[in-house]
Amino acid sequence: MSYIRNILNSVIIFPQSKEAREQLKRLRVRDVLNQSTPDDLREWESNLKILNNSKLIFETTKMLHEKINDAFLLYLKKHYPDDERLVKLQDIKRGMSYSQQTV
Repeated sequence: MSYIRNILNSVIIFPQSKEAREQLKRLRVRDVLNQSTPDDLREWESNLKILNNSKLIFETTKMLHEKINDAFLLYLKKHYPDDERLVKLQDIKRGMSYSQQTV
């Protein structure tokens, strides 16, 4: 978890996305502590949308994107195991793993 925190802290934050970043960190901590609930889904989705739509400059764009997707993937697996997005996120994760192995 500290790895994710370090990556998130390395981001240059614009005002409109600072709150979304903090909310995503809070949601991830809740999930790690087994305090997340299925009702958190709306918060995950809205904050991910803000982050994805913001014009952010990342020092480690690819790494941050992977870690946020990993966190959301774990959340969906726990609370929504039948969610159709799981397949897409798992495919993305496998693709990233494959490309890292071939580089």
